[in-house]
Amino acid sequence: MAIALQNNNSARAALAAQEPKTCTPTSRITELVIPKGDQQSMLLPMICFLGNNNQRQWLTLISVRSSQQHTLKSQGVNAQTLRVIQASSHNDVLWMTWEALSNGTSHTVVAELPPQPKDVLKELERAAHEGNSRLILVSQRGHEFGNFGG
Repeated sequence: MAIALQNNNSARAALAAQEPKTCTPTSRITELVIPKGDQQSMLLPMICFLGNNNQRQWLTLISVRSSQQHTLKSQGVNAQTLRVIQASSHNDVLWMTWEALSNGTSHTVVAELPPQPKDVLKELERAAHEGNSRLILVSQRGHEFGNFGG
């Protein structure tokens, strides 16, 4: 019996060594490409969840278009933890996103930007690590950028 248990333990150890190691994802950036017309229906539930998930830090939304805060609030987004920033250009969105990520006051930053080159994504990743934040980059396929709330 002792030999059978020893062999069983050896077999378990061998199987454990062969199993792929799970590692924690290191990326703090999620990129979403949303089809034309689906932005509100896809983003509102996520924004609502994120806005109510952390009461100590901001959920920051950054866009070149005005977001309709009343729509967000009517969907249950906590106004106490929601920060909406309207930028005048995509370059301003990029700069404000970097600032919001790196300063550590936002648990999540949701930014509307066209797809970004790898070097820009690396800088945003660095800022997110520095501020212990997450970034959701949103772009729309086949449509000019919309707005978060409608």
